[in-house]
Amino acid sequence: MKRRKIVGGAAGLLAAPFILRQSPFSPGVARADAVADPARLTQDLTPLGAERAGSKSGLIPAWTGGAHTPPADWAPDKLPPDLFAGQKPVFTVTKDNMAQYAHMLSAGQVEMLKRYGGKGYRMDVYPCERTACAPDYVYKNTALNVTRSKFAPGGVRYGVANAIGGIPYPILDPDPAVAGAQAIWNHQLRWGGYEWFNVPSAYVVSNGNRVLTSSGKSYTRISYYEPGVDVENFSGFYYINWEEYVAPPPIAGGKFMAAFTLQPKEHPDQAWEYLVGEGRIRQLPAFEYDSPITQYNDAADADEAFGFVGALDRYNWKLVGKKEMIVPYNQNSLYMAQPQDAMLSDFVNPDLIRHEVHRCWVVEATLAPGARMSEPFRRFYLDEDTWMIMLTDGYDDQKNYWRFSYNTNAARPDLPGTIYQGQIICNLQQQEYVFAQPLFNAPFPQNGNWVFKSLPNSMFQPQSMVDSGGL
Repeated sequence: MKRRKIVGGAAGLLAAPFILRQSPFSPGVARADAVADPARLTQDLTPLGAERAGSKSGLIPAWTGGAHTPPADWAPDKLPPDLFAGQKPVFTVTKDNMAQYAHMLSAGQVEMLKRYGGKGYRMDVYPCERTACAPDYVYKNTALNVTRSKFAPGGVRYGVANAIGGIPYPILDPDPAVAGAQAIWNHQLRWGGYEWFNVPSAYVVSNGNRVLTSSGKSYTRISYYEPGVDVENFSGFYYINWEEYVAPPPIAGGKFMAAFTLQPKEHPDQAWEYLVGEGRIRQLPAFEYDSPITQYNDAADADEAFGFVGALDRYNWKLVGKKEMIVPYNQNSLYMAQPQDAMLSDFVNPDLIRHEVHRCWVVEATLAPGARMSEPFRRFYLDEDTWMIMLTDGYDDQKNYWRFSYNTNAARPDLPGTIYQGQIICNLQQQEYVFAQPLFNAPFPQNGNWVFKSLPNSMFQPQSMVDSGGL
């Protein structure tokens, strides 16, 4: 088992302290679209920027507030409730009938149906349930961000400034080149909770063989949504994750920490690792862009996690438009599955994946002049209600289709909100796939229910990886 790949030379000792506050980040530059009207978020748009109205096709209902009330028989110590257990599919997309639904499918979905439809790959499509919602303070901050959000120096490709506690750009710029990058930042800064503990895992399935490549106790803080934080005292590090490896045995006891910033070109994202036996913390250089993730058997790159994460500057971005798409959605039932039932030889068990029709923003990324990336062209489909990337298409430098990935989400009325539930990355050139961070109802260390809880500030300093021992 290999550990995370360290790129750019030998990793050294942690040279400088990680500071959670006292931000050095630029206050940013003004936007050209400052005339956007925040009143729209109480009129034709939802508080997070989606269309309130249903679709003309009738497949998408109007948004009526989302799923913000837990079932009466549910308690916080239980797995998230399956809100739609009694529903039946409205229709099913197969290899034989996919032409009928081609206008709602991504290139990756078409490839999967062509390659694996004869082996049982299909998409069961259920009624659209617009469960997305957020706390009132997120709605208020999103409305404030309409006019107060700025761009990092150089433009939105280089980062976000003066936004906090809500979607930074709920009303997109009329310029498609600006709007595309805004949408990707909205994805990275979407609401899905403020801090939590869970036990995510990563599996690689290659040639029909399933291998648990990593599992760990994970502590996450989305500082951008910390109650009480404002633009003046925000550190600029919006996402901080601290993980202790518990499996497989060769890396058990090791620890990893990552911090992502709002202006990664000027203030790069940071990562550290503590390995058992070394007794010291190593700072990891260049864990970003297309650095391969070795826990994923190098089947995906660092910025492919969660659909996309990190700096945007190596691509030119374009908002193509919005369209109705068949996407994985409301995967609460996936919590109840066991790993051996979920992962088949070539794809995740379609019995366990719920699809719905939702409106999605379509964003394309083309390699910027002078830049190099393993995937020079990518296409993203973002759910309008949550801003989460639901589907991605990735092509190699010969313009051949390469990687298809999709995110699963789950409704958490107790939050309230819609959370990331896991990601499936299919490397269609190597005939393998990764199931990253699925949350299963399985024995430790392969379980993963999110437990929303307060965590101490001291936990989110690199030194805590040594001081804490095992948590």
